[in-house]
Amino acid sequence: MNRLSVDIGSNTAKCLLADTKGGRCVRIWEDTVDCRILGGGGSLVPNAAELVSGAIRRFVSHAENLAGEMEALVTATSAMRDAPEAAEVAERVRRNTGYAVRILSEYEEAKYSYLGAMGDELIPAADCYAFFDLGGGSLEVAFGGRFEMSSAFSFPVGAVAMTRRFSCGDGGGCAMESLADFLRGVFDSSKLPRIRAGGILVGTGGAVAAARLMKAKCGFAGAENELSAGMIGEMARILNALPVRERASTYSIPQSRADIIVAAFVVLETLMRSLGAEIFLQTFRNLRYGLVCADCLWKGSD
Repeated sequence: MNRLSVDIGSNTAKCLLADTKGGRCVRIWEDTVDCRILGGGGSLVPNAAELVSGAIRRFVSHAENLAGEMEALVTATSAMRDAPEAAEVAERVRRNTGYAVRILSEYEEAKYSYLGAMGDELIPAADCYAFFDLGGGSLEVAFGGRFEMSSAFSFPVGAVAMTRRFSCGDGGGCAMESLADFLRGVFDSSKLPRIRAGGILVGTGGAVAAARLMKAKCGFAGAENELSAGMIGEMARILNALPVRERASTYSIPQSRADIIVAAFVVLETLMRSLGAEIFLQTFRNLRYGLVCADCLWKGSD
């Protein structure tokens, strides 16, 4: 059975087309569209419905060409979950495309992101895991075993939101120390636990993938999918000294992410230090992988 999972985020819209026959998840195709729908003050941009509808049409058209018959599920996370006009935008998208938008709760987003990541065969066995998914509007953090999440936290400290709050002006600079102080307060007040001894920290998200690419560009040592807190902090300082356009051209960071990447890296480093984790393992498995295998979500998805 072929399934298309569409994820509407704060900064991008993404999709995964996968074959899920027999309970497996075999990737057929993935795509990303720049689609920053998060506006100022937590509202959506005026043309959010049109941006989302255009992304859905593109994904569905290409997926049908590749796979023919399929099921499709459209979900949205922080930006639409928190926006006052989310219901109105979702209805306009339904009228435009024929697809209802399921807005995931914080718990659902953390759960399915966690399960998607834990399906990565490159993640080694361990007694326990901590996991994070950094998006444009929020940061999800979860703890558990290999295929069962035991607890989850959601923080409104996504890369887009923090860039807007701690931007130093049009040049793209970020007030890194002020942002780090703010984040430490957020994590401490939530009583975020530290990762247990012997545990593994796993991370996903667009900024995490960008960090992996920048690591290779900078020539840092270590396994390709392994990143340290010190490395993330150094990359943040390097990028913060550069104009946005130069960040993209020098380090192959997507232009749509170049303005928010410094804030994203500060969030990552501060989270790691709050968890007591010196390194994390990056995975390309994410929310969409968890969603395509969640049979309960697909009953009546059309």
